[in-house]
Amino acid sequence: MTDVNGVLRERLAAARRRHTLLCVDTGTAVRITGRSLNTSTSVLTDTTTTVYTGAARLKRAVPAEQVAGDVDRGAAHPILVLPYSATDAGALRKGDVFTFTASSDAALVGRSVTVIGPEHGTTTSAHRYLVEEVTP
Repeated sequence: MTDVNGVLRERLAAARRRHTLLCVDTGTAVRITGRSLNTSTSVLTDTTTTVYTGAARLKRAVPAEQVAGDVDRGAAHPILVLPYSATDAGALRKGDVFTFTASSDAALVGRSVTVIGPEHGTTTSAHRYLVEEVTP
């Protein structure tokens, strides 16, 4: 008799290894830990801490019209994908900012996205986060 759970664990581990190969970009995620106001210049400055540095991939949003009741949910958000093997990759949360530091897409380098929230699943092969692009 086949050990279904064992087979599932093996296939999931293989999918996670393969998915890591798709994360060809790199970047850093920071979290705002405090704010201070310079009273002489009235400039508000954020203090941050780094919560993740490493491989990533940005999946562009494909707009799809979605209507739920009277609410038009046509806005589609890109998805930030981080390797499942990175233990700190699962630590991102709403409000964290991820900045791309290297990419095969030169237009992506230096751009930032803000985490809206995680996507959860039972047999996920990567950490996925709904994000929105930060406008300068």
